[in-house]
Amino acid sequence: MNRFESYSKRLMWFIPLLFTAFVTGCGGGDNGKDPILGAGGVTFAAPPGAIAPGVACTTAAPGAPTVTVTDPTNSNQFVTTSTAGVANSGKLITATFSLPMDSGQLNQTSFTLGQVGGAVVPAASVSYNTSTRVATLTTSSALLPNTSYTAVILGTVTSGGISMGCSNAWTFKTVTSAATGLAPVNLGLASTFGISATAGLATAGGSSTINGDVLLLNPTPVCNATTVPATGLIGSCAAVGFPPTVNGTVISPLYNPAGNLATIAADLNTGFLSITPPAGPPAVGTLGGGTTILASTTLGTGSTGQSTFTPGVYTALAGGIMITGDLTLDAQGNPDAVFVFQSNSTVGTAAGAVSPGIHPRILLVNGAKASNVWWQAASSATIGTFSEFQGNIMAAISITLNQGATSCGRMMAGAWVGGGGAITLDRNVVSVPGNVNAPASCQ
Repeated sequence: MNRFESYSKRLMWFIPLLFTAFVTGCGGGDNGKDPILGAGGVTFAAPPGAIAPGVACTTAAPGAPTVTVTDPTNSNQFVTTSTAGVANSGKLITATFSLPMDSGQLNQTSFTLGQVGGAVVPAASVSYNTSTRVATLTTSSALLPNTSYTAVILGTVTSGGISMGCSNAWTFKTVTSAATGLAPVNLGLASTFGISATAGLATAGGSSTINGDVLLLNPTPVCNATTVPATGLIGSCAAVGFPPTVNGTVISPLYNPAGNLATIAADLNTGFLSITPPAGPPAVGTLGGGTTILASTTLGTGSTGQSTFTPGVYTALAGGIMITGDLTLDAQGNPDAVFVFQSNSTVGTAAGAVSPGIHPRILLVNGAKASNVWWQAASSATIGTFSEFQGNIMAAISITLNQGATSCGRMMAGAWVGGGGAITLDRNVVSVPGNVNAPASCQ
């Protein structure tokens, strides 16, 4: 152990010296003296000509390897400070290559991390997995909160003797503080319902499938403007549309066998307010402390800093929430992690193409579950064509699922007692997470 500690201490000072050859910039304040790197104010920076991962290197030789994926992703603004599930531990920074890299190429000289405008971050280790083509830098301690970092892989690393040609650099920022654990959202007797509406159900194009119960709260429950009978069957709406296949029971004022419809409606409203900000809209809720979402109208792949989220509460103060590409929710190894997204107006996804075409997706990683993901819409929600949605939407007004969209998560229209709206379906699959008829991956 003493030998390891001695080695680590020497390494902490050796790495900054190695970077002097290619880092640029000079210190500001404190009379040009950096408190970590010492006199001269040398700061960490990417080598000249460095490119972002996934960008083509114009000077690379034919057959050159590239960095295809990184974790954290470039421009991610919500990175945790420690390894998943281990408080105050070192942070893992990974890069995936397009080709198998030559042995020994990825090390503490060629793969480094530093604060933007600050010091090199000491690495406890740098390793490379030949089977997955993933290089991993593990920092010797937790990263600082609310701090921007740059990771660099030198362009001199090779595959089959051919170098990348350009160094790769990507920047990310850590969260202000560790996300506090949120309690699960309790829907009470409303938890078994896959969809609910207070102004009827409309279907188009073809039949949809609901894996869960259906709740129709309007005084005269209708499907495609046809009254759903007191037997709780929904097939009668076939005459003017396409009745959904319901793997569950249709509950309404006309069919309320347990006599608890009022309690179900009250539980739905309570659940909605439990994920609504104290200042609303649309009403006074109980869940504050949300992190403001930047550029909330363009979440997902291609949006700056808005593609990956860790557990917590996120609040859109303007423009609502619109997902335009792949949005990743990272539970960091905690299967009980809760995500809540609060919109001051709408929640939606952009239109996409049928698979394998490109369409918006919500990706759950490192233990994240759709059952623990909640989307609060102060007005309505619209899920674009062929989107793959994850999580439960609670909208004050209506919810529309366009052609081919799927949801592992409940769709609750008119969840707020002061609102009211319809559910519109078009060849969709909506599942209560964990429902016996839901896809196995829908948890």
